[in-house]
Amino acid sequence: MERVWLGLEIGTQGVRAAVFDSGGMRLTAGRARRPPRSPEAGAMVHLPEVDWWEGAREALTGALSSIGSGQIAGVGLAGLFPAVCLTSPDGSALSEGVLYGDRRSVSPNDSVVPSLMRLIRTLPDAALRDSIALGPAGYLGLRLTGAPSIDPYSASRWGALLGAAGGTWDVGAAAELGVPAQMLPPVVAPGVLLGATTAAASRATGLPEGVPVVAATTDSLATMLGSNVVRAGDALAYYGSTGTLLQVTMDLERALADPHAAGAATPYRRVAHASGSGLLAELVRREWLGGVDHATLNAEAAAVPAGSEGVMVVPYLSGRLLPTPTPGLRASVAGIGVGHGRGHLWRAVLESFGWVLMSAPRDAPQGTSDIRHVTAAGGGSRSTVWRGIVSDMTGWPQSVAPIDATLRGAAFLAAQALSGAAFPQLAERWLGQPTDGGVAGPTTVALTAPDPAATERYRALLPAWTRLVRALADSADGAP
Repeated sequence: MERVWLGLEIGTQGVRAAVFDSGGMRLTAGRARRPPRSPEAGAMVHLPEVDWWEGAREALTGALSSIGSGQIAGVGLAGLFPAVCLTSPDGSALSEGVLYGDRRSVSPNDSVVPSLMRLIRTLPDAALRDSIALGPAGYLGLRLTGAPSIDPYSASRWGALLGAAGGTWDVGAAAELGVPAQMLPPVVAPGVLLGATTAAASRATGLPEGVPVVAATTDSLATMLGSNVVRAGDALAYYGSTGTLLQVTMDLERALADPHAAGAATPYRRVAHASGSGLLAELVRREWLGGVDHATLNAEAAAVPAGSEGVMVVPYLSGRLLPTPTPGLRASVAGIGVGHGRGHLWRAVLESFGWVLMSAPRDAPQGTSDIRHVTAAGGGSRSTVWRGIVSDMTGWPQSVAPIDATLRGAAFLAAQALSGAAFPQLAERWLGQPTDGGVAGPTTVALTAPDPAATERYRALLPAWTRLVRALADSADGAP
């Protein structure tokens, strides 16, 4: 019986699962839609038991429906971050899961600490004594194995709580902040064996008892792995609920072999970050443009000249993180006038991600000048129009990641840790070359090439967009 590998991912919009064979071919998949909730102004949350655990059970039903669950040789996990919830040792949720876009407890550096401290204040002392603070993937690992954990990349977004060495918590800082030290989970490197599925997890999910589960990683690192963005200098443009540009700073083979290699900018760093840009695009499409389908809007946007004839959108739906943290900055539309139509507005929304990428510093070591290849990933990367606009704006050709890249990366971590295969040999079978977006396995490279004339046009317009953002940021800084 062939051994197969399972990837599980908790994302902003839900939970996905997929099974891959030993050569990296996807066999089955399942999904549970779980969009964020907003029970009050500024809130962006999931309910851990309903959205994460029940979502995982639903996704696994689809993924395991046509294969023998006894074939599963190992499980890899990935999850969105930064996010945090409080749970009991058995996985019973004690709080909501606060997501990265929650504005009720704002942190200028995107740390979860203010949200964690707010959650702590909601629990009685008796509940706090046994509570554990976890992110989404760590919560899933706890429910599957009984072992709490957090990966070092997620832990790096827990601010001063993480010690200078990166692998342990700063107990003194925790005490100063009023965070009980026993609440903080062990920091475990991705791919390290976390445990095995328990009898309770088996009954709940259909997975056999005793299946090895490796420690989780962030959705970012899993997506880079699954997209073959693995060498220093490679970059990933993520067209998701939040648009980001991530650059590999250390070959991932080397980083995964060294549990102490993780840091705020190792093995990858955020070059650009458009908070809530994908959520803004969907909001505009659904609420302002009457829910018109993407294909129609993209065709209309493609007919509009570069620069949207003066319409500009600032995409920071939930504050700006880079290059200067501005928590109060919000999305904005400017320049609409007589003669503009919905194609202009939609193109300007798509261009807003490109403006953020263009605004990233270019000078090394913190800039984009040394980026040598860009791979597009995330749901929005399926749009040839959007990719073409961003390539025109940045001047970077883009290949396209497989649509299952995050799940592929999570399952790859399990296969690499448990199969005994060396990274280069396994990567050759699983990752191959950058792809044209196929889901079964690596395919032929298809590049989205920039139009040099359009690139020059956008460079000439960039100062106007920069002035618009500066004016909005000054207004946000001065708001009561």
